[in-house]
Amino acid sequence: MKKTITTILLALVVMTGWAQTKVNIKGIAANDAETIFLFNQIDMGQPVDSTRVNNGKWSYKAEQPVGRSMLCIVADIKRIQSPQDLLNNMVAVMVDETPTEVDLTAGTVKGSKTSMAMNEAVRGLYSCMIKNSKEEAYKVMHKAVMENLDSEIPVHFVPMITEGLSAGDLQQIFDAHPNY
Repeated sequence: MKKTITTILLALVVMTGWAQTKVNIKGIAANDAETIFLFNQIDMGQPVDSTRVNNGKWSYKAEQPVGRSMLCIVADIKRIQSPQDLLNNMVAVMVDETPTEVDLTAGTVKGSKTSMAMNEAVRGLYSCMIKNSKEEAYKVMHKAVMENLDSEIPVHFVPMITEGLSAGDLQQIFDAHPNY
């Protein structure tokens, strides 16, 4: 019995060590920006964290919990008065250990291939939403999924585009992610 409990505790310690991912993000924001807010997903409910801006520069280093695979980063929520303001003050990155550089003034990300692809997809999706174009939004998400099958990007977009995927697309997705 004692051996079983010890084995279970050791397994939990090992799994906990694997579960968290350290992110290292540095960035540029508008000179008058005060705070950077980080959100867990595209829908941007409540911020999960924030960091201060000093002379247009900021940094964020933190361990991210299990299940968090993406962060949306927004400069000063008070700056957001319209959907276009949001697009002009946000980026998206994947939670990974690759050092990442973010320019919120240009909407760009330099880091892992997956973070750069996610930023392109999320910004493209918001742009389509501003234009109210479902067809273009589908194309953006489909492209992001099919060009990034080796990443976690499909996890975010496949549920939104499933009905439009061909049998061949689905087969490629399931081959790359058999746990779906």
